[in-house]
Amino acid sequence: MTAAKPHKASALYWIVLLLFALSAVCAIMLVRYSVSGVPLRTFFMMAALGLLVLGAPYALVEAARDLRRILQVVAAFTVLGIIVSIFAGDGPGLIVQQVIEIHVQAVISLLVVRSLVKEMGVKPVLVIFLTAWGVSGIFAFLQGLGLDFAWEAREQLGELMRAHIAYLGRERALGLSFTPIHLATQTCLALAAFYALRLYQSDGAILRRVDPKLLGMLLICGIVCISSGNRSPLLGIGIFGFCYLWTASRRLLMLAVPIVLIVAATGLAIMPMLEKSGVRVARSDDSSAEGRSTLRYLGVRLLQANPLGYGLGFKSTDYANEYDDEVIHMENPYAIRRHALHNYYLMTLNKYGILVLLILFIAAPRTRNEFYCWIGFIPYMVHIYYHNDGPFQGDFFIWYLLPAFVTVLAMLDKNGVVREDARRWTRTYRKQNALRA
Repeated sequence: MTAAKPHKASALYWIVLLLFALSAVCAIMLVRYSVSGVPLRTFFMMAALGLLVLGAPYALVEAARDLRRILQVVAAFTVLGIIVSIFAGDGPGLIVQQVIEIHVQAVISLLVVRSLVKEMGVKPVLVIFLTAWGVSGIFAFLQGLGLDFAWEAREQLGELMRAHIAYLGRERALGLSFTPIHLATQTCLALAAFYALRLYQSDGAILRRVDPKLLGMLLICGIVCISSGNRSPLLGIGIFGFCYLWTASRRLLMLAVPIVLIVAATGLAIMPMLEKSGVRVARSDDSSAEGRSTLRYLGVRLLQANPLGYGLGFKSTDYANEYDDEVIHMENPYAIRRHALHNYYLMTLNKYGILVLLILFIAAPRTRNEFYCWIGFIPYMVHIYYHNDGPFQGDFFIWYLLPAFVTVLAMLDKNGVVREDARRWTRTYRKQNALRA
């Protein structure tokens, strides 16, 4: 059984799809490029929304109905953020700006992409995102090999954005993305997108048997992360691989464990050599890694001091002076003055307060099939533990993917995905009962 093909789309949706493609490309390669103060990626999405309002308003209504649970989460974050910001003393201008840049843009992306998915299918939307990321990933690999033209291409994009950072020293490959960290976030979401695509194309069959294409994507994502010196996605990819094999084939997982242990032991043995050769993923003494525990300590202390939150304008560096004495003997104590918390979860808790935990009851998976969908975001959830960006916090790509996962979830619910060994057990059990009767 294969996924049903969508019907022929109208010219309106082809234009909207083109605008979405342009937005995705700009979001990866020209994220800081703006026209009259409006990011170009946002301009394209607003244009797409305007076309849908004029030409297919019913599609937006249907999209809102399909996404009502996700929109409830967005609305809850918006209301909570406004209330906390008012009590924290943030000005109305800052609050409005943050709500528009974070929450309103999320709603626009969700509605536009969901309308596209319903009209044109899951594949075009996910393939566009994967292609844009793939081009950036290829350039990251070439930059890792030291090829000048790959770096020069990124420099040209930097000239357009007037943002000369992250690539001048050529210390870490970043592809065509804005920074290596942006590339890492996009890589984690690319894996989630590919996982959703394979779920959809196979009607959920990859949950019953190992999918070689998905394993190949794991390898590609790993190569991109090694090329760009990103460690946290590699950890997330490893955890995802374990969870996926546990779901799809526990026998293969048992066979893979000894191999993984041998590879891990070999890796630990050659780690000092890799560290000396300058491979960043093997290093643990750089300033970024050394300051993480200190930054997390500050995040916990700030949360203890004000559990109700600091508002949408929260910056941890604004409070660093108050905790200098507490961290002076900790690892890299000056990190709290220079860097944000580098932990998305602590950033969110301090921004919105502990009441944000109540929203998790809306967002948390409620069924087995929802849990299967969440598996695809494991690398992303691990990665953002070590960095600042995430949903409602700098990352807007996730709103491009969630509408596709809604369709995938509906497909899983319709097909009633069950593991093959469970099916065999059921057939045997029924046969035995029939014989006894």
